Amino acid sequence: MTDVTIIDNYIKENMFYTEKWDEVYMEKKQVVVNNAEAILYRELSHHFKAETEGKEIPIDVLAEQCLHVLERDDSHRRAEMGVSYFMASGLYLSFDKNFKDWTIAPTILKRYPRRRTGRYTVDKTDTFRR
Repeated sequence: MTDVTIIDNYIKENMFYTEKWDEVYMEKKQVVVNNAEAILYRELSHHFKAETEGKEIPIDVLAEQCLHVLERDDSHRRAEMGVSYFMASGLYLSFDKNFKDWTIAPTILKRYPRRRTGRYTVDKTDTFRR
């Protein structure tokens, strides 16, 4: 578990759009850091491992993910659950059917892409079958 003061200092010194982070109390910031850490360890487990030396999440990546977690609003969560549209007080919101999962910040995914799956074909002669 990363200390929130380290992330807080990094964000204050190195990042520009931090209004949402500045509005949150320190106790909630620790929750955001824990949540961001859990997401990165779960979704990018081939890049980051908590128990392995040298495979921890870098501070800049964790700070970026913390801001991304705070930026996601209710409409993003609804789109993830499959909602295609909803109307509230005369305002009609429609979501793309091909909604991409942005639980991880796009800048992080460019640096640490998700694992790709592939398919290998093997000739029958290589399997020693008749």
